[in-house]
Amino acid sequence: MKKLMYVTVLIGVLGLLSACGTSRAVLPSDVSNRAMSIQPVEDKALLYIYRSSQLGWAVGMRIDLDQVQQTSLYGRHFYLCALPPGSYHLKAYAENRDTMTVDVEAGKRYYVEVTPRMGIFLARCKLHAVDEDEGREKVKKCNLVGLNEEAQKMLNYTPPPVEERKGKK
Repeated sequence: MKKLMYVTVLIGVLGLLSACGTSRAVLPSDVSNRAMSIQPVEDKALLYIYRSSQLGWAVGMRIDLDQVQQTSLYGRHFYLCALPPGSYHLKAYAENRDTMTVDVEAGKRYYVEVTPRMGIFLARCKLHAVDEDEGREKVKKCNLVGLNEEAQKMLNYTPPPVEERKGKK
């Protein structure tokens, strides 16, 4: 019985260690740098959604914009959306769900931080708007994990085919 318990614990520890070694796909650093420094165009706003904290880093927090999944954010990741002016509904999923409405104007930048909190089984999440100075500084410490279609056009970036993103040739 003791042997079975040791084997079970060993398998659990090995499973946790292998999970720690997985990497999340991030975009090339030159694209990330351009995403941080790009100027909004006249008819679009830039919305940076980021998670600067490492708390609960292994737990992805799904982000939806107007009920369409955009990305999953892990610790120190950000996602960039170029959007026409208007009102948008953001929703973050973790152990809980949090929502907020973001009203954007053309030619401006907006920053929304996804803050993890301790949960019972997983990390919980909280969305909140951040001023431009604080948002820009925190985004600089993050890696870009995705762009919506409009942001891809603005940065002249074409994502590689899915096979290449998975490491297959």
